[in-house]
Amino acid sequence: MDAEDLAKVKLAPWEDELNREAFSLEAIAVLSKLSLLDEPLIIVFDQLEGLGRQQNRVLLENFGEAIKEIFTHVPNSLIIFNLFPNRWIQMRDEIFDGAIIDRMSQYVIQLEHPSKENLKAILQEKLNSLDLSLETLFDSQELDDILGQPSIRAAINRAAAYYRHKIHDIALSPQSRKQWMEPSVVHSRKLINNNGETTEHRLERIEADIGWLKEKIEVLFSNQSMGSTLTVRDLPKEPTVDPNLEILRSYMDQQRQELGARYDRLQLIHGSDDLGKLWIVASEFQNCELFEIQKLRLGNRVLPANLLIQNSQKGNVLAFLHANGSSFTARIKNFNKLVSSHSDFNFVLMRDVRESTIRGKVGKFEIERLNHMKNGRFVYLQREDRIELELIYTLVVDIQNQDLDISFEKAFSLLRWQQPKHWILEKLFLQD
Repeated sequence: MDAEDLAKVKLAPWEDELNREAFSLEAIAVLSKLSLLDEPLIIVFDQLEGLGRQQNRVLLENFGEAIKEIFTHVPNSLIIFNLFPNRWIQMRDEIFDGAIIDRMSQYVIQLEHPSKENLKAILQEKLNSLDLSLETLFDSQELDDILGQPSIRAAINRAAAYYRHKIHDIALSPQSRKQWMEPSVVHSRKLINNNGETTEHRLERIEADIGWLKEKIEVLFSNQSMGSTLTVRDLPKEPTVDPNLEILRSYMDQQRQELGARYDRLQLIHGSDDLGKLWIVASEFQNCELFEIQKLRLGNRVLPANLLIQNSQKGNVLAFLHANGSSFTARIKNFNKLVSSHSDFNFVLMRDVRESTIRGKVGKFEIERLNHMKNGRFVYLQREDRIELELIYTLVVDIQNQDLDISFEKAFSLLRWQQPKHWILEKLFLQD
């Protein structure tokens, strides 16, 4: 905000007097007071599932402290938290202290699982554009499987899997062939891992997979005469396309379109935001690959937001610098000193192309200096670069929040199998 607008709401520029978090809290407090002139302020926190993962523990604890401050400093407001019951149990029993829980749980509303009739109505709404009825597309056994899923999203995803199997001959995943436990039972059990799965839930899933494999084996051998030899040619022809790959491709195509449509809109671009996205992506990759993540420092000097991804063979440093003027010059100078003192790491300093072009003599000199170093590189993030970065971040967050019905391990292996060639992903994967 410019100085004139800030003065109207009695706020000072955060760079001068407040850190970014304190300024944000003050701004929310101002909005709550101004809202009395019209309607009460309603703040909704959604997609909190990913905060329950082990690598996001510090972020979740900071979120709890921030919530406590918002309740203290933001009057006249309704604050809503959307959580799956098992994630709420985890936050309540294992993470937040009593003061935070008392504030968050003033009213707890448990939404009932929709009835089968309501689920049918939701699914039928999805089919109306195709002029099809549920009963025409799915038989009774398939409908029982679909309607037995533990959430609305899971039911829609399962119906979509059956649709792709019937229309496009894409293999139907064995997962969920057996109905899951009733949600009320699952939610009442204690969590046993970072993904929020209960022991019962995992066993149900394993039993479903084993049952499906058993059925396939029985069908396979029942088609063989006694004493005959089973050959590759005798195997039943199943669709060879991995259904998870199709789900992933469809999701990424849709997200690319949406991110492309949003790219030209006015946005606030900040190095710490980009670093946070990179940290979340790298932390999730860390569950599948052996490498370390850390931030590099240079004494008390101010550096661009940076992240070191390192294994036993190599290390890549990805950094963001979207500042302007003297702030840009000072930070890239410090960054160049960091690069020259770590010859064993590869450094990439990124700046969004939508930010102002660096025209100052010293700033341009430091950019050239970085590019002439053997292990350094300055890159303007072009449209494709920004979309790829946002795409992989969105993928990770949607899986964490259970908005995308695929495990991260599966998504990661499929991404590696397709050998992504974008340089940001190659740096994350520690590829050449």
